[in-house]
Amino acid sequence: FSAAAILCIMSGLDKIKEIYENHPKQMIREDSVAQTHFAISEVELAEVRDGAESLDTYGGVEGLVGLLKSNADTGLTAHEVENKERLEIFGKNEGANAADKAKVFRDGKPNELPAPLLVVGDLVIGTDGDKLLADCIAITDTIADGKDVSVGGFAKCGQTITKEAKFIVIGVGKNLKA
Repeated sequence: FSAAAILCIMSGLDKIKEIYENHPKQMIREDSVAQTHFAISEVELAEVRDGAESLDTYGGVEGLVGLLKSNADTGLTAHEVENKERLEIFGKNEGANAADKAKVFRDGKPNELPAPLLVVGDLVIGTDGDKLLADCIAITDTIADGKDVSVGGFAKCGQTITKEAKFIVIGVGKNLKA
């Protein structure tokens, strides 16, 4: 991410709050936020009317944007040391098969990593037929194991998605089984 993108994200938070508070039936989209371009630029953050309850679980729109900003900040400043610290704090994703690869946006660019190297806060990009390799929060609507998962909804490690989606990893460790 460029510094300009981070500034757009930060300044866009006020615009998102305004839309959330003043237009409850309006879609909140990236293009409503001054043409911000970052990893999930095409993602609909939420349809407030249907997704407010799920979003409230994670601190509302502000909380979700905070998670995205945190991921963007990490992309600007992350080094292997920081990822190792996250691995030490949350544990290795031992439930995942080392041969499984996850598409992750980390360190400001897309990567394909072995599942055990996923850490909390990674932005995971899944396509039709992919199996989730960690517990995640959906940041796009999707279908996991035949059930709808709305923005802000929880998707478990091992579930198979049938619609392209993006997720933020919230759980890794020895208790997860893929």
